[in-house]
Amino acid sequence: HAKGGRKPKLSLEDLLMATLQYVREYRTYEEIAADFGIHESNLLRRSQWVEVTLVQSGFTISRTPLSSE
Repeated sequence: HAKGGRKPKLSLEDLLMATLQYVREYRTYEEIAADFGIHESNLLRRSQWVEVTLVQSGFTISRTPLSSE
């Protein structure tokens, strides 16, 4: 970890997956946090960072649910 401190409980890949579950599947932070074994407030803070980072990198985050097909 570059800045020191505690090692994150979620890998970057898991954090991206959790964020996409919130954005695209309309799951609650409470549900997703329970699945990943972290506190909801931690997921909320880190997920917001992922969203901002993706938008700044040129990605469009659609809040349209994925089809089940």
